[in-house]
Formats: sequence, C-alpha cells, structure tokens
Amino acid sequence: MTRAVTAPPKAGTFADVVLTWTAPAAAAGKVVGVSLAMTGSGAGRYVDLDNVRLSVAPISSIGVLGPVTRQVVQRDAKGLGSVYVGGVAPPGTVVRARLVVRAGVRGTTTSWVTMGSTPTGGPFHGWVRSVRAGWYDLVVQQLRGGVVRTSKVVPRIGVGEVFIAAGQSNSANFGSPAQTPSDDRVSARGKGLTGWQLAADPQPNAGGTMGSPWPDFGSTLAASTGIPVAVVSLGVSRTEVGQWQPGGALYPTLKAAMKTMGPNGFRAVLWHQGETDAAGCTSTDNYARLLRTIITTSRADAGFAVPWGVATASNLTINTPTCKDAVRAGQQQVVRTTPGTFAGPDTDGYRANGWTWDDTHFNDTGLLQHGQAWSAAVRAWGGVPA
Repeated sequence: MTRAVTAPPKAGTFADVVLTWTAPAAAAGKVVGVSLAMTGSGAGRYVDLDNVRLSVAPISSIGVLGPVTRQVVQRDAKGLGSVYVGGVAPPGTVVRARLVVRAGVRGTTTSWVTMGSTPTGGPFHGWVRSVRAGWYDLVVQQLRGGVVRTSKVVPRIGVGEVFIAAGQSNSANFGSPAQTPSDDRVSARGKGLTGWQLAADPQPNAGGTMGSPWPDFGSTLAASTGIPVAVVSLGVSRTEVGQWQPGGALYPTLKAAMKTMGPNGFRAVLWHQGETDAAGCTSTDNYARLLRTIITTSRADAGFAVPWGVATASNLTINTPTCKDAVRAGQQQVVRTTPGTFAGPDTDGYRANGWTWDDTHFNDTGLLQHGQAWSAAVRAWGGVPA
C-alpha cells in the first residue's frame, strides 16, 4: 500500500503517521518492509524521520480476502464450479465455509467445508468444490472448541458464465445512453482487471464513457439460463484487426484478461470488429488470416481451446459496398473454417433500422438489440450447457 502525507507538520515539529495493513494470504512467509520517500523538490526542502517502526498486531477476528462480492466463477461442462476461499483468522481456531443460495434464484446450498485450523493464527485457504451453477452468499465461520466465535458473509458470489469481449467501439462504451443490467446476477471485472462490480456502463476496462451491449447481453442470458453472467469488456475505438495481433499494442490487454481468469476460467471471447478494416478495404483473405492468428495465439496463451464468437460488422457510412463485403466475407470465412468458432450478430443493418444515435454507434434500441443478439448467438452456438 502507498500513503502520501499531504499535510506535513509545521517546520521544526513532528507528527505521528500510522498506517495499518492487513496482509493477504499470498503474503504468508514473505518479507514485509517499509519504504519512505519525499516527493517534490525545492530549495531547503528536507524531512527528518524518527522512531520508524514496523509492528505486528494480533488477529482478533476472521477476515475474508476472497472471493469478493459479485465475483463469478466459470462453471464446467457439468454445470459445476469450484470457489477458492482465503483469508486470515485468530490463533487456535478452525475455519469453515459454505455457499448459501440466495432467495428466489437458481443454486443449491453446499455443505460446510473445513478450511483448516490456524494454531498460530494467520492465513487460511481452501476450496468449496462441485458447486452447482447459481447465485450465492458465502458464509465463513471461525470456531474455537466447536463453538462459532465470529461469522462473515460475502454476498453475491456466482457460479455461471464468464465472457471476454474485444474489438472496436461497438464492443466498447460508445453507445447512447449508458445501460444498466435489469438482472442483479450480471457482473463485470473491475477496472484494471481487479475486483468485481455490477456490469453497469461504462464497462470498466473498455474504451469510451457511454453505453455498451453487455448489460443487456448479460441480463438476457441470465434470465434465459437462470445463472449469473460476467463480462470482461476490452474494446477500443477505431481499431483494426492488425492492431490486435500478437506483438501489437492491443493484444497484451486480451492476454492479460485471459491470464487473470485462468485456464477454463471463461467460456468464450466475443469479437465485434471490422468497421475500420472496411474503411481501409482490407481484403477477405487478409482479414481472415489476421483474425485466425489472434485466435490461435489466444488459445496457446490461455492454456485451453478458447471458443470465439465472431460478429459480422463492417458498416461505416464512408465504406464502399465492395470493401464492406470483403470484410464481411473474411469474418464469415473464419467462422466457417476455424474450429471452435461460432457466428455472432450481424449489425450492419442497424443504421438502416434507425438503431444508431449517429452514423455508427448504437442507440438505446440498438444496444438492446445488440445485447439480445449476442445472447441468442451464444445460446444457438450450443457451447453453454443448460
């Protein structure tokens, strides 16, 4: 942690500064230190430090560090997921955890699982395995002598479907107005791929500041399957397929998202991109070759055969029919010839339908239609179990 002292004491005096840090389970057995620095510059500026101490306070109650509220764990082909639980507990206690299904939604409350004992106090960790898809509250208890001493509840933990979305502006936050999920079970990965939140626009890891299709996609899919849905949206405006190539400026963001979720930690990548390539009149074969390279590399980096949904998208008012047709054919060629891919929505008719707020980006109806179309495409693909 970092803390800046913005109101220093008067010259010639001292002030106490106390920082409290709760170590995560990952810090167990590692060296902890204090680093002090003065920022800024100027003649006569200096600081005296006196009586700097690093002390350890005993743990007095249980603390849960993970999972966090609105986190969604990807279920497997059998509809089950494993939830990792970690935290800290006082000495001489036993920690147990279970997932309790929230009222009125899908899921099955689990049995208690012992996380282990902490004879000297400190970190605990363990797994609640074979959890049926659903929306849960995590309950973690600290016991001493068989008696519950403290109990913590982490609400809204999901076992369900996780998707990574990438591409250009219509996969990001350039629609209008901003959307909010109509279903509470729709989450997004927090900014910087840390934490979790309700998937309300703007999506935290994508470009733009307005609306996206992902709240409506998640709400529609959650309603039709009865399980939580999460989206990690990474889209960047006006980008070409070449900019997402391995070694390019944008691929590291996709790679980082996949690594963060882990092997089999998400269901598929949803790709909406092509308008800029149609503006540059990218050929059919070149577009297909470049997109296949991204798909192939993503599977090596993710550690599993990542499925890809590929939208048909080429429409800008400046684009000629010939150039649009070439990009559309490239997208369709990838779906037709690349194993593990499926067709996403075709959005080229949205402007003609009156579903854009400008010449390119989707309005309220367009965002709703786009989100629902992605949900239908995912269901039609067949890779999402009932």
